[in-house]
Order: sequence, then C-alpha cells, then structure tokens
Amino acid sequence: MTVVKRAWWDAFRWQILLVSLAVWHPVSSAAEQAYRLGAGDVIRVTIHRRADLSGTYRVGPDGTFSMPLLGRIEAASMSAAELESHVSRQVDADAEASSHLTSVEIVEFRPVFVVGDVEAPGRYPYVPGMTVIHSIALAGGFRAVRQQDLFVRIELHRVLENYRNMSAELGVTLAREARLIAERAGSTELDFPTEIGDLLGARRQQAVADESTLFQVRRDALRTEIETRRANQTIYQAEISALRAQIAAEDERAALLRQEIESLKSASGVTVVPRQMILSMTREATGIAANRQAALALIARTQAEIGKVDTEILGLENDRRIEIARELAEARERISGLRTSIDAARTVLTESRMWLPAVASEPRARSDALATVLRRTERGFTEVEADELTPLRPGDIVRIPMRGSGIPSPRLESSRISAP
Repeated sequence: MTVVKRAWWDAFRWQILLVSLAVWHPVSSAAEQAYRLGAGDVIRVTIHRRADLSGTYRVGPDGTFSMPLLGRIEAASMSAAELESHVSRQVDADAEASSHLTSVEIVEFRPVFVVGDVEAPGRYPYVPGMTVIHSIALAGGFRAVRQQDLFVRIELHRVLENYRNMSAELGVTLAREARLIAERAGSTELDFPTEIGDLLGARRQQAVADESTLFQVRRDALRTEIETRRANQTIYQAEISALRAQIAAEDERAALLRQEIESLKSASGVTVVPRQMILSMTREATGIAANRQAALALIARTQAEIGKVDTEILGLENDRRIEIARELAEARERISGLRTSIDAARTVLTESRMWLPAVASEPRARSDALATVLRRTERGFTEVEADELTPLRPGDIVRIPMRGSGIPSPRLESSRISAP
C-alpha cells in the first residue's frame, strides 16, 4: 500500500467512524457529565476575565494538572462539573460568586489501545460512543492470515506442548526426589512438596501413589535381603553352638579315657589284656582329639561365613546408599535442566501475550467472544469479554484473539505462567 493510499484509507476510516458514532451512538450531556477524568485526558479550562489562567491542560499520570499561579490541581475521578467548582474555589474563596465564571470542557479523552490479531495494533483516540468494532476498524481490521503467522502459531503450540510436558515431568521428578531423600534419611514416611500439585494437578495423586509404592517395595526388598542373611547367620550360630557342645562332650569323654588309662597303668600285675585295653583306649583318645580339631576347624569356617554375611549386609546397605546418591544427583540435575527449559518456554509464551492474547490467559472454558477488554477500576484491571457492540471507555485495552487460521490459539493455565 502506497503512502498516498494509506493516508486516504486512514482518513476514510475516521470519516466512517465519526459518521457511525454520530448516527448510532449519540452522547447525552448527562453521560458527559458522568464521565470521570483520568490520566491522559485533555481539558480546556475557561475562566471569565482571567485569560492568564484559561487554557488547555493534560491530566498527568498522578491525576493532576498544573495551572499558572494555582499550582497542581487535582482532577482524577472528578466530573467536569466537579472540576469547575474545584477550580472556582481555587480562584476565588467565594465559591458562590465565582462558580459560574469557570467552565471545563473535555477536549480529548485518554486513548484506547488495541492489541492482538489486527493489522495495526497501537493507541487510538477515544471518541464518545466508541465500541469494540470501531476500535477494530481504526486498527485496520482483522489481520489477514499469513504463512509466517501460521508457522509462528504452530511453533507456539509446540512450545506450549513442550512446556506442559516438561511441567508434568518436573512434577514427577520432584516426587522421585522426595522419595530418594526419604530413603537416604531412612525415614518411614514421605514428604512431598506442594509444588507437585501445582505442576501435575489431578495427576498428583497417581504420581504420589507410584513413588510411595516404589518406596515401600525397595524398602521391603532391602529388608528381606538383610533378614535372609541374618537368618543364615542364625543357622551358622546354631551350628557353632552344636559343634562346641560336641567338643565339650568329646573332651569329657577323652578325660574319662585318660583317667581309665592311668588307672590301668597304676594297677599291679598288669597282664596282656589290660595292655590291649590301654592300647585301644589310647587309639580312641587320639580319634577324639582328631574329631575335636576337625570340629574346631568347622567352627572357624562357620565363623568366617558369619563374617561374610556381615560384609554382604554392609555391602547391600552401601550399594543402596550409593544407588540413592546417584539417582538423587541425576534427579536434581534433571530438575535443574527442566526448570531452565520451563523458564525459557514461559518467557516465549509470556512475550506472545501482546499479539496472541489467548496465550497465558485465565483458565476458563473457551468462548467465542470477539474480544477481551481490560479496564482499569479502583481495584485494578478487570477483564470483560466483549462483542462488537460492547461500548468502550477511555483508557480501555482491547485484546483481539487469533482467528481465521484453522489453528486454535494456545492456552496456558495462569498457575503455570505469570505476566512479565
């Protein structure tokens, strides 16, 4: 579009707007009087016989404007009539004598802002009776769908999908971290951070249940392995006790044999038969001594097995601690990476708010509203769904959602993303 055509089109749009406002939206003097001044309004103050004070003034961001000699004059939230009386009192202490000498006229209202899926987003002068469709016309109408726009929208959907997937993975990984911390501390209960609920929503219960089950299974498995080895140690201890009882019995038997041998040797008139008995008992005592050594050797081997079991138990516990430390380090590294990626995606999606109003909007059912109007009130900004005939007020921000691409605008829950 050439510069001449563009200028002609701008002038034509203004003519159409003014005609339509005059025909369809006549403004009563009562409506004008009810209007409350605010920052950005331009007013003309006329004081009879005081040309030095009369003039055109713009209300500043603090809701005041400066007049010669009078200084800063409060204007915010006043009607034109109220400001007339206020200025009159400032000019002359006798308000009744001077109130009819001052007039205040609104020359220019603070502008409205149009953003989103229009050809020329920006600020536009407010005209009494302006509606949403007028603001769209001033902004050049709905933006035509371009190939580049389609690519950007598809890419934003991919970023949004990745954002949601990473948020869900972060919630699951935080639950895993909580379970590993409890395992490392030897706790019997898990303490899950509240952030998991914000990230997973309805899926939090399943993630918590999965980690709680795994926590119990791993805990029971380790306890079972240790208890099995402790049971083997008990068996080994029982074997050692039996062997020691056997050794004690054999020692007692060997002592009796030695006494009997000594008795036979000390008897007078030893014959051949006693000698054979002494020889037989001596051989028996030697066998008892050999059995005793074998039992002692078996006790030593069994005690070694008990030591091995202690080492195995210590190894199981150390392996579990090492495994927990490794998994915890991996989980925390993943959490850090996810947070970085989520922050990057959040930045992209947040910055897209200016021209993709549906992104990062409040979670609610998708509506077919033509636009969303952000309006400043005494309590801050309020958001109003609007159609083409919704009347606007000075200072309103009109957000036009994407349309006409065949691809729905991406949406992001407000609990997951905040405005910059």
